Amino acid sequence: MSSVMLASYEMTEKMPQYPVRWITTELAVGYAPGSYNDLAAIRAQGVAAIVNLCAECYDLVDIEKNAGFDVYYIPIPDEKEAESYLKGYPMDALRSKKAFICDMDGVIYHGNQLLPGVSKFLDWLRKEHKKFLFLTNSSERSPRELREKMLRLTVQINEDHFYTSALATAEFLARQCPEGSAFVIGEAGLTKALYDAGFSMNDTNPDYVVVGETRNYSYDRLERAVHLVGNGAKLIGTNPDLTDPTEKGIVPATGALIAPIELATGSKAYFVGKPNPLMMRHALKRLGCRREETVIVGDRMDTDIIAGLESEIETVLVLSGVTSREGLERFAYRPRYILDGVGDIVP
Repeated sequence: MSSVMLASYEMTEKMPQYPVRWITTELAVGYAPGSYNDLAAIRAQGVAAIVNLCAECYDLVDIEKNAGFDVYYIPIPDEKEAESYLKGYPMDALRSKKAFICDMDGVIYHGNQLLPGVSKFLDWLRKEHKKFLFLTNSSERSPRELREKMLRLTVQINEDHFYTSALATAEFLARQCPEGSAFVIGEAGLTKALYDAGFSMNDTNPDYVVVGETRNYSYDRLERAVHLVGNGAKLIGTNPDLTDPTEKGIVPATGALIAPIELATGSKAYFVGKPNPLMMRHALKRLGCRREETVIVGDRMDTDIIAGLESEIETVLVLSGVTSREGLERFAYRPRYILDGVGDIVP
């Protein structure tokens, strides 16, 4: 077992049951090695205290005397639990939520590679009878295709556990303009969702130009979209993501693909996917849960986390996707929990 060190802290009382309240916004947590020499070196760097996770880890009295630390004993079994506890957000509160909304790319998989801890997380959701929904900004695939993809990754999930930005976009447009028409730059998942919502495809005088991520992006279709928007078609994006993570690295996403149309026409696209609260309301309705009972797990600060914050849903950022711990500094808001991956949610 290791110990957790605090660089900045405030204790209400020197007793096991009292949490630490952070003075700084930074999570100043490190792990103490097992020798007094290492402890002394760490002390020289300005660390003021150790919160011990295990009574057998060190002789607490000797550490207080010889290494100059203040020692607080908190009986927490592992380091991940300790980080959340010390921030004042016990993992038990997260695990008690009734419903989990999870992003997919960067949270469940990268491209065709299942991420570590995912199978364990899904088994836990089922065992604990949690409601869960995979809420993806990707519009490429239908729920059936997502189910088949997960099967190829050796994971069995029913179609009704998937909700995509393509479905959200189709539902939104069907209410705005019943039996309307669209010129689509996107993949089959987006086209099918629009057909199912009563839309027709139109490359002459459509009501909307709808853009989603695609590998068939061409100058001819870009040129056509610019002309159609210039002639009055409204510009819709399935999501504002600029990039997507894959097993080969970062690739352009909808926000990057729609930008040339915005620049050429002077039009501003309306994005239906996260962080639009509209998509979050759709997700809660499908789960049949209130926001207070729900948590959103994602890898993007600018879509997943801000969507949760603006919808007043508890937020978990996982570092398995596009956001790094260092990258958090760019944002004026913070997630409630920061974990390496979804496997860390499991006790």
